[in-house]
Amino acid sequence: MFTVALLLWFFATAAAADGRDSSLTEEMACFADMPDKQAMGNLLVAQHRPLPTIDNKKSATEWDNKHVGQTLRPVDKNENYLQKTEQGGDNAGSVKHRRCCNVSLSPPQHLFTVPRHWEVPLNISSVCRMQHGNQHWSPEERNWCWVAAKAQCNRLKRLKQPWMDVFALAKHSSAVPASTPAYAPLEVPELCDSARLGESQRWTSSEVTDSSTWFAENVAVYVLNLPQDIERWDRISARLTVLNIAASHVNGVDLRATETLLAAKKAGLVPEHFSLEAVEASAALPRQNFRGVVGTAGAAVAHLSAYARAISDNMPLTLVLEDDALLTDDFMPRLRRLVTAELPCDWEVTSLSTSCPFGRCVSQHLMRLQPDINEPAERCRIGVNFGAWGMLYRTERLPEVRRMLSSAIFDTARPGCLNIDVALASISDQVAYYAVPAVQLPGCLSCCLQHDRRQGSRRRICSSSKSSQPLQGSRMHQHQSKRHAATLWL
Repeated sequence: MFTVALLLWFFATAAAADGRDSSLTEEMACFADMPDKQAMGNLLVAQHRPLPTIDNKKSATEWDNKHVGQTLRPVDKNENYLQKTEQGGDNAGSVKHRRCCNVSLSPPQHLFTVPRHWEVPLNISSVCRMQHGNQHWSPEERNWCWVAAKAQCNRLKRLKQPWMDVFALAKHSSAVPASTPAYAPLEVPELCDSARLGESQRWTSSEVTDSSTWFAENVAVYVLNLPQDIERWDRISARLTVLNIAASHVNGVDLRATETLLAAKKAGLVPEHFSLEAVEASAALPRQNFRGVVGTAGAAVAHLSAYARAISDNMPLTLVLEDDALLTDDFMPRLRRLVTAELPCDWEVTSLSTSCPFGRCVSQHLMRLQPDINEPAERCRIGVNFGAWGMLYRTERLPEVRRMLSSAIFDTARPGCLNIDVALASISDQVAYYAVPAVQLPGCLSCCLQHDRRQGSRRRICSSSKSSQPLQGSRMHQHQSKRHAATLWL
């Protein structure tokens, strides 16, 4: 009750700020100490949290049929990789692979065989529909208790609460009935859905030096920034300089100008058939009710532009940062440990922070994302797995990821897919997509100036992070942040 009361107090202070982009601090976790099982058990006991009971045996009422009985992602590529490693083939002991993943980890292959609907009794779902429902959807099409729970999670993003607390508050505030059955959007939450897992650690001088070297040799950094947002560029550029991180500026894309959209199409970033007018017409439909089409589409095109640049530069790893991301002092050692210790070698995309996560914890700092089967594909399964401030990619897989992502983003019938994070989550049954749950604090990323792409407004949500000197032992290398003249990169 104390936890719920405390959450209610915090929630009351932010009641005026609703919507997924109205939260305050956006601290993001990347990697931290790995507590042992006893410490995790003590944490759960101290917070009065029993170990969740996960039911994976419920069959789906829908999963687009083709997905039922299949694993989330074909594993042929991973099996071939593991076979070659065991046989001493091309990948065995490869320095390249050791630097980009943990070759000793087996990729999750049978965790997502059965989709996880939240089955709510009719009498309870009827109450949720009366409170939150839309007459343009039939009772069978959407789970309105789930809609209410997701809305609660998004209002609490700044507090970084695990799903257990989100549901407790939703019930306490009558957003959903108190008798609503339990549900675990993030399976095995005791493994990674805890703030404690983001606690900072002390790094040795050699770890810091090795991380700096590893980062410089393997990671290319791209910062998305509109040319007119000079203040934001100056802030993130200065922070990267303090951390000795070389970065390239990639101009953001403002699609309000017709010539910009034409240039994006000419550069191959936007398909010829794409029409902003058609998307806006879809977004205005009662079944969509989506706002901010132009701004959201521009942000998506900027990410795709960074992909094109990264593919050309061809570094092993690609890190794309939005210009409101703020990196913590030990970002490089955290990222190196995450990549080389916890990411299996099937990974293609990793979000360094995901709010309202839907999927399954696979290690103490990582989850494997899933499409939210409770939300219609017509809406791009929107409402969970938010966060694109810091995205890490395997560059060798970027061309294929870009192809699949573009197909989702530019589907004019599904405006929700214009959000880069939503679109990626919607195809996480095709892309090996991992993420760090945002509940892990203090983390290595924070969001200092948040841009609501849907409403075209900006809100300053926190003061600048503490500026500090580089970690002792870091290897200085020339900072190469540049403002490229070209708006789009082909």
